[in-house]
Amino acid sequence: MCLQYFAAYFPAEGWRVESSPNMLCNWNVNWKGGGATIPMGVQVGKVFAIGEQPFSASLEGGYEVVRLRDGSVPGGLIGLEFTAIFGEHKKTSHKRKKAE
Repeated sequence: MCLQYFAAYFPAEGWRVESSPNMLCNWNVNWKGGGATIPMGVQVGKVFAIGEQPFSASLEGGYEVVRLRDGSVPGGLIGLEFTAIFGEHKKTSHKRKKAE
């Protein structure tokens, strides 16, 4: 069985903070040997442009609070993501318009 939750916060100016770990459970395993993984982690990223080309970059870190004891799942992770965004884009301003 796999359970996954999503939590995201978008403060402003293209920034994001999120978490979306996969919790796994094997019901057919000897539970004394460990049959579940429960990860905790966070990802921080930003959308930005180099010239006219938009990109997304993020850094993520995580730790397996509960993990399989057979060594098949690492105890922690660090990830770096860099993505070019293609397609039509509208330039938007993050500044609010003043009421007249």
